[in-house]
Amino acid sequence: MHQLDILRIQARRKASELHDAIALEPSGRVVAVFKNDAYGVFAVDGEVARGTSFFVGGMELGNNGKAARELVLLRPEEGVGEAHGDSVPAEGLPGAIAAGDVVAAHFDQHPYGAFTITGVAVTSPRSDDLLVGSWFITVDGIAAPRLVSVDILARAADHDIPAPRAMSAWAGGSDGGAVEA
Repeated sequence: MHQLDILRIQARRKASELHDAIALEPSGRVVAVFKNDAYGVFAVDGEVARGTSFFVGGMELGNNGKAARELVLLRPEEGVGEAHGDSVPAEGLPGAIAAGDVVAAHFDQHPYGAFTITGVAVTSPRSDDLLVGSWFITVDGIAAPRLVSVDILARAADHDIPAPRAMSAWAGGSDGGAVEA
């Protein structure tokens, strides 16, 4: 599967299938696809962490047999495809990517371990910092602390993945939205 294909989702999510998958208490490596107004459609590929809920890469999958509202696809990890783009190590990142580019950002963060978020890079509402999903790629013009590397899958002008509107405030209302640095 080409990595961009995971970002092409059905118009309606299959809520009952997602609720059933959460009720089975997911474990191991999974690919979860989320749709969010601020961050667009993005996929998280990583190990399931369990706390009061089920998480992958810091994103809640759901709990008590109910899928998180933004979850649109959950499946065992088969990989979202080979990277077909330029790989940029974290230290070489500044200036290498722009808002609208489709990227696969590789992070390593306890307790989630190593995980990848694939999606459209978006600009922070308070600075020129870039995010994918709710995770920062850059902070103050340098690579975010938990970022390992980024694969640039497609430049903004070279793909048909819908980009979210530019953020004017953090997701969820005001300062302190659920973003990770």
